[in-house]
This record gives sequence, structure tokens and C-alpha cells, in this order.
Amino acid sequence: MRRMLTILGLVVMLSLLQAAEVRAGSAAIDTYGSFSGPAFSATVVLNADSVDASAVPNGTVSIRVTRASASSAVLFDSGYVSGFQNGCDGVHGAIKQSFEGIEAKTNKRFLGTDWLPTAEKAALLAPFGVAPDPFHPLVFSDISGAVCAEVEGVWILSFSATMQFGKKLQQ
Repeated sequence: MRRMLTILGLVVMLSLLQAAEVRAGSAAIDTYGSFSGPAFSATVVLNADSVDASAVPNGTVSIRVTRASASSAVLFDSGYVSGFQNGCDGVHGAIKQSFEGIEAKTNKRFLGTDWLPTAEKAALLAPFGVAPDPFHPLVFSDISGAVCAEVEGVWILSFSATMQFGKKLQQ
């Protein structure tokens, strides 16, 4: 397991050369409550531990997306995730404990939010022949099975999700 984390850490370090765009982030993240288009199954694993250091830096995110027999994956450093101060679930790995619980905390952070960088969206969608649309971004439309697991002293969050395209509600 340590070797795997070390390899992931090296991959992330190499990607840090291009991380300025990822870390720049956005002042406000749009949230969507309506979704359209094809649904993709996703598995997400990320380091949201804001207390303990590891070979895999805080903010490292891995997402694997599948639909039918096609799949794609990305591994990147997220400025959005590295900014979390409530750790994995509001308690574990938290600088500021919020005691919200893992489901509430995960949904609040990720459900319907447009937090993925454009390059990562493009990489996830490319094998499916779909290009990212800034007006209908790829977001998590459903999240289930969120788990905090301690791996070598660091709290890692993982969950399953459905990803679809966010749709602004008509006003």
C-alpha cells in the first residue's frame, strides 16, 4: 500500500507543474439542482485530511467514470478539496470539526456543484465522444456510499456517484 501511495504521490508531484490553473479555482462555485443528458457511474477517492501529511498531498483527487463498456479516469490536485478544513467527514482529519456526518458533509461539498476543472472534465468525457459544455457542466447528480477510511494515518474519503450535466433552473 505504501508503494502505491508513493507512486500516486509522484504522479501528483509531476502534475503540479501544471497545477496553477487547478489551484486558481473560482470565487464562487455554481450549484445545480436539475440534471440532463447521459448518466455516468463514478468512483471517487480523495485526500481531504487537513491535519495529517502523507505521501499523497491533501487535495489529491481520483475519479473513475464508466458508461456501458467505456471508462476513463483522472488524478489531479484540487485547490477546492485542499481548502477543506473539516477533514473527511467533519471530524476525522479536521482542523475545524463540524460534526455534520459523512453523508451531509459529502453532499454539501459535491452534490450538484461545478468544482471540477475544465481539463479534467474534458479528459473524463473524451472516451465517450462528449465535449464539456460550460453552460451544462459535468456534476455529481447523486452520491452514495461515502466512507472515511484511515490509510497510514491519513483520512481518505471515497464514494460512488452518478455524474450528469447540470442544468440551470428557469426563473
